[in-house]
Amino acid sequence: NLNQPTKILNLSKIIKKFCYNLEQIFLNKNTIKVKWMVNRIKDYCSEWEQASRNMTEIYIENKREKILLIIGLLVEEHNIGFAKKAFHGGPLGELVQWTDTIASLFTLNYDITLYIDRSDLLNVDPFKYNIIFIDYIGLEILYRLHPMFKKDPLIT
Repeated sequence: NLNQPTKILNLSKIIKKFCYNLEQIFLNKNTIKVKWMVNRIKDYCSEWEQASRNMTEIYIENKREKILLIIGLLVEEHNIGFAKKAFHGGPLGELVQWTDTIASLFTLNYDITLYIDRSDLLNVDPFKYNIIFIDYIGLEILYRLHPMFKKDPLIT
């Protein structure tokens, strides 16, 4: 079939565009903190793109919910050194879970904002988002830094 090479070329372009768009979530982030995560996304990009196409066939119309992800583990990177250890045999479970969560939400066409820096957390407006994903360290940091979270009876 003469169309076969064209289909492969088009699929390759689609995958590259999907991967590029997914990587934009990490744009302007401290590269040391997210390097391992970006590498994982690149390694599995064709699978995520395929999942995205499968989901598009199932869910034609999806309201784009705004989702905030706060990875406290990376906010405290200077104290913990977690991201740097990822390339030297350090524990990867957390980074795998966060990376796969980000890629899954992106695949489902959610509008994702990622916070991994303390300065971002000072200005966070939680009411701008429909859903917030946060780890325990991130919640602790918000409790210390952000006045609105100090008033929340669920956190104290």
